[in-house]
Amino acid sequence: MRDQRGSGRELRDDQRDRNPIHRDAEFAASTSFGEPIAPGILTAALVAAVIGSELPGPGAVYLSQSLKFLRPVKLNDTITARVEIAEVLHGRNRMCLRTECLNGRGEPVLTGEAWVMPAEPAQRDDRRIEPAVALARAA
Repeated sequence: MRDQRGSGRELRDDQRDRNPIHRDAEFAASTSFGEPIAPGILTAALVAAVIGSELPGPGAVYLSQSLKFLRPVKLNDTITARVEIAEVLHGRNRMCLRTECLNGRGEPVLTGEAWVMPAEPAQRDDRRIEPAVALARAA
């Protein structure tokens, strides 16, 4: 998995991840995945990027996030992060967001729920965000 600005190796190095399932092709070949996979938390970081830049946007404070990893993300996968408003608590300025990441075949690889405090008072709308900036692709 690669950020548009760099290589997969750079992202793994940035994470200081020493897990051989992510770094060692020979080791990964001996696992049920058959090849290296991206760190799950790196996929989850795409959701955080959408929350902090698009919905609800800059200044939002993360309160909690649940994650369920459904499929491995291979190093050549293209991942799209989606965020959708599920609930708004106006009196407390809180939003519950449904979160999801899909691979290039449209299969969910991650689902979850995030609670956030938007910088601006929460408004109920049925926005769903699927920005191009949330795409990542491996080299």
